[in-house]
This record gives sequence, C-alpha cells and structure tokens, in this order.
Amino acid sequence: MAQGIGVRSPYFFDLGTASALSIKLTITIDSVLVYSILKETDSSGNAGFEVSELVKDYVNPIYDGTLSNTPRTDYGKPISFGWTYYSNADGTGFISASGVSLDAYDAYAYFSDEDASYTLPNNSIMLSHDVVWAPENTAGYFYYNYSNTLFRDEYSTTDTSESNLAGSITIKRFPCSKYTPIKLVFINRFGLPQDLWFFAKSIESNNTRRESYKSSNIAYNGVFDKHEHQKKSFHVNGTTTYTLNTGFISEDYNEFMRELLLSERVWAHIDGDVRPVIVTSSSISYKTALNDQMVDYSVEIEQANDLISTMR
Repeated sequence: MAQGIGVRSPYFFDLGTASALSIKLTITIDSVLVYSILKETDSSGNAGFEVSELVKDYVNPIYDGTLSNTPRTDYGKPISFGWTYYSNADGTGFISASGVSLDAYDAYAYFSDEDASYTLPNNSIMLSHDVVWAPENTAGYFYYNYSNTLFRDEYSTTDTSESNLAGSITIKRFPCSKYTPIKLVFINRFGLPQDLWFFAKSIESNNTRRESYKSSNIAYNGVFDKHEHQKKSFHVNGTTTYTLNTGFISEDYNEFMRELLLSERVWAHIDGDVRPVIVTSSSISYKTALNDQMVDYSVEIEQANDLISTMR
C-alpha cells in the first residue's frame, strides 16, 4: 500500500536533475488532474514543491459513530503525484518523468520534531501513548500501521491489554460510578479518529444570542395595541455547551488531551446520538502523578450547530 503523509504540516517534494531548467509537478485526485505546477530550477537543476496546502481541502475525515474498518479511504485520500523534467525553462524539451502515489491524512508533526515533511510512522500503533482508559465492560477500537497499511484493532469488554503486529497497548478500566461516561472521538495527530472518555460529572447548558430593535406600532390617531411588542427581537438562536470531567485518572491522558485541543474535528456521544462539537477550552495545565497523584481534567465543548436549524 501507499505511504501515509500528514498534510496539516508541510510536505515537500525536492526534485531535480542536473540538466533540467524546469520541472512540472502534477497532482491527481480521484483520477482527476487538479494541479499542474511548472517551476524553473536553480543552477543545480533542483526545485522544491510544498503540496500540503494544495491537497488538505480534499482530506475530509468524517466519523458517523463507528471507527471504520477501511481507514485509508474513509479518513485519508489516495493522491498521485507526478513530475516531469524539461531542458528548457518554459516546460519544453522533455527529459524524463516519474511519480509516486501517497495517502494523505489530516495528520501533523510538532515543530520540535524538526521534520521537513511528515509521514505516518510505519509498524507503529497510531496512538501517542500505549495506555488508554475505558469504562468497565466497554469494548473499543484503535488503529495501527503495518507495512504502510492501516488496520483496525479491537479490544473486548474485559481486555486489559491488546497486541498486534505493530505493538501492544494497555487498557485501564474506570470503575462504574453514578455518572454516565461521555465519549469524545477526535482526529488525532495521525489523522485518525480516537476514543477519549470522560467519566465524571458533566454539565449541559444553553447559551442564546439575539438582536433587537424598537419599532413604533402606533396608529395615525395615537392609538396603539398594548399587546404588541415595541422592542422586537430577531436572529434569535442558541448553542448547547457541555463541561466534561475525566475523573481521577493517570497522567497517561496528558498527550491525548493535548491532541484533543489541537484537533480540528471532534464528535461527542451524548444521549445515544453522535454530535459534532467544537472544543472551546483553549488551555489546559498538564498534570503529572509526581505532583498531582491521580489527575483530573476538565474541558468545555460546544455543539457545532445552532439550536434552531439555519441550514439552507
């Protein structure tokens, strides 16, 4: 299968051959040529192309309630890149051509990684930590990359660990409590959906917004209807927000919380429904067991839609 690349961070093609005065890069998606870019080379016959900004809009991971068993096409986008070397600066004088097929994901590198281009780690579990938390008697899924092919793995309702060709994870169980756990699913740094549970108290609230104006409803003779509004509202709508708490867990959640705040796509399982949400918390203090023993995180989310439908 094709190698996976992350397009939330830059991805560069550094191309060149000594006799080339220009290079053309083509990008084909779903069998359609979407970009053709011609660049003059430097004195050594080289030119660079940054492609992530061009292809990111074509990567549209959608979660519908179940982690897909075909992540390559449901969360990524297969893309064909081709390049041609020319002996003239205007893109004439064919020398040679080549290309590569890659799978683009909504993945990213950290600045500290110091990678010019980000590729998904091969033969690796697609989680930033090998410990996950789940409620008791609850099964779950996660992904791993083996030989540049993504696979979905599952742990059962009683598993405390799960192994596959790429490695293993530990599953810690949160005991039953008086609160109903809420599951968030977010696109993690590998561009794949990941479960993240909040086990403690959650608070739901509604926020409304409106505009208003004063009107005169008086008749020509000075008579007016006292039941008619003089101050009128319009564009009235609202949103639903939630405050979620993890309960006391281990510091294994730290990196997952960082990725949750950095994620552009998050969904919440609430009242048997899957709802797209936005994480409105903008900062979190990361905790360590040395300083805090068991740790407890709180985040705020907002449904990614108005209470009154305005879809047109």
